[in-house]
Amino acid sequence: MKKKILYLFIILITGCNEKKENEIAAVKTEINFIKTFTGKIADKYPITMNLTSHNDTLGGNYVYDKSGIPINIRGQIKDDSIFIDGLDLKAKHIDKFKGVIKEKSITGIWSDPRGNNQQKFFLKEKLKDSDIEDDVLIGEEDSVEKKYNDNDFPIIEFIDAGFYENIPEFKFEGASFKLIIKMKNNTSDIIRDFELKYYIKVVMKDSDFKYYPSGFVGGANTDDIKFNDDIMKYNIPYDSVWNPNEIKTIKLTVPGSKTGANYYNFSYKKFERTPLEAVIGYRYNATSVDGEYENTEFYNILEFWKEYQTEINLR
Repeated sequence: MKKKILYLFIILITGCNEKKENEIAAVKTEINFIKTFTGKIADKYPITMNLTSHNDTLGGNYVYDKSGIPINIRGQIKDDSIFIDGLDLKAKHIDKFKGVIKEKSITGIWSDPRGNNQQKFFLKEKLKDSDIEDDVLIGEEDSVEKKYNDNDFPIIEFIDAGFYENIPEFKFEGASFKLIIKMKNNTSDIIRDFELKYYIKVVMKDSDFKYYPSGFVGGANTDDIKFNDDIMKYNIPYDSVWNPNEIKTIKLTVPGSKTGANYYNFSYKKFERTPLEAVIGYRYNATSVDGEYENTEFYNILEFWKEYQTEINLR
């Protein structure tokens, strides 16, 4: 009888050891993955994070869904703890995430690089179509806002963005905002006329808002009316066309002000206040023999405003 009990005890121990080894193996496998997470910072800023893990080292990027501008990330996983640094297009540290990663979620605290302005964040793994049962309905909290609502001329790559000092075509000391993007003609039409108008809109805490470059024609302060004013423009050359599936590199530069034919950089004093919201908006009109296209987009540039404040020692 004692032999039977001992034999049964050995079987149980062996089984437990095998189970633990399998669990450890599963954890080790999970260290290497490529996943997409969606969620919110401070329960009000939707983001999408593309996360790659290899041997405890993290890489990838994340975007604020309303802006679509990618922010590169790097970090580490230690046991179930996760540490992520956000980097701008110049590879400067702009924020960080510290939290706990579980099987299909990440929760923790987001903050600026110094650990200030702490906010809670929650991310949930975005399941592949093959992982979703036919009878499972995805709730609103699991849905992901489109990065780009424009299917005709989408931005397919953000090459550079930020405030750059003393742009030579503009006068006076200061900085102007530069955005370099790649756009694709997704239509089946040969576009012979393409005009894109753009500006920056800044909203302050006292609800005061301004459009830049300031001083352009038009007194009414509404987004639609401003697009009809004499603001910044990009046009394809008069003697060229934009063919279907062709990709063009477009450079948009926004100065601080405009007087007649003269443009001026943002003065340093403009950055002594931090806005609640800062966006670059554009509206294009594209014309071909058979079709006409129009669309308006806005992208969040507040982090670039704060980054420049840091560069000039205001932060």
